[in-house]
Amino acid sequence: MSLIWHANKIEQIHRACAAGIPRGAVLMDTSYGTDPALRSGIAALELSCVAAIGPAIKVRAISDEMKRRLSVKNLALSLPKHENHGRDAMLSAHALGAGSA
Repeated sequence: MSLIWHANKIEQIHRACAAGIPRGAVLMDTSYGTDPALRSGIAALELSCVAAIGPAIKVRAISDEMKRRLSVKNLALSLPKHENHGRDAMLSAHALGAGSA
C-alpha cells in the first residue's frame, strides 16, 4: 500500500463525515491497521477505529508495570481463558495459515 492510497482513504472518510453520513467505528484490515498515519487521521476526525493486526505485532499490556513489549499472539496466550474469549479463534486462524508467528 502506498501513502497516497492511505491518504485517499482519509479523504474518503472526511468527505463521508462532511456529507452527514452517520458516524461509527472505522474497521480496517491488517494493511491499514499497521499504518500510524491512517490511524492518526481517523483519530483527528474524532472517530474510533478497530484495526486487525498480525500476531507478530509488538504491544505493551496496560497492566504491565515494566512496559515490556510482546507480540499480540504471546499477549493473547498469556491471558486467563475467561478474559480472552477470542483466543481460541485467533489461534485457530493462525493454525490455518491466516497469520505468521
